[in-house]
Amino acid sequence: MNESDFVKSFLLPSTVKLEDAYSLPLPEILDLKKVADILIQGESDDSFMVNVVRKYFSESLGVMVREVYKNTQNTKSGVFVRLVGTIGFVKKGYPRLVVDAPVSNVSLLPGESKELKTRVFVVFPQAEPDQKEQVFGQVQKDASKDRIVLTTKTEKAGSPPSAYFVEAPGIDLDIIAKVRNYAWNAYRHLIERNPPAVDFDYRPILSERVFETAGKEARSFAAKGLSVPVEVQQAFFCATSGGIE
Repeated sequence: MNESDFVKSFLLPSTVKLEDAYSLPLPEILDLKKVADILIQGESDDSFMVNVVRKYFSESLGVMVREVYKNTQNTKSGVFVRLVGTIGFVKKGYPRLVVDAPVSNVSLLPGESKELKTRVFVVFPQAEPDQKEQVFGQVQKDASKDRIVLTTKTEKAGSPPSAYFVEAPGIDLDIIAKVRNYAWNAYRHLIERNPPAVDFDYRPILSERVFETAGKEARSFAAKGLSVPVEVQQAFFCATSGGIE
């Protein structure tokens, strides 16, 4: 081994970069500045995973934003599940609001077609019922102005909505960008009108994502012909599902 080469070139940063053409405009958030770019990659069998997490912070508002561009793809079949601008907003003392934006050419749910489709979900997992009512109500109000109809998603019959979503055929980056703006506007109203909780605990949702959801998603990917090590999903959730420092 050449010692000089080792010192100069061992594990340099990856050359993987996100093309500007696929980057969505961020919601207008006062004083928002980029803090870090986080890259998580993996390969298994015929599949590869590339996760780009962009971390931003607004000092003025105390709001952390994490934005995700992710590609999980089978190199032989061409099957892919991508996240295009998935975004999360969190302010200390408030639950994290997420807009999940998968674009895929394979069925995400049993019984669905395999046509290329864009889905956008607004999810508020740790929120209290009144917080969900405020945020989901504002999101629906803003969406209705653009004649966008959001559908409710429930975990089981008779339970309150766990998410609101909209879907569109093909690749629809415009609808992703719009829902991201609706979500930020709703979150902004929430933090302006309600005091923060004392010692809000973000660990339960992070623990659930890392120790439960990661495994479920790895198995779900496998059913779609995508080989994703659970460790890659765990690293992804560690980078995206935390609260705020």
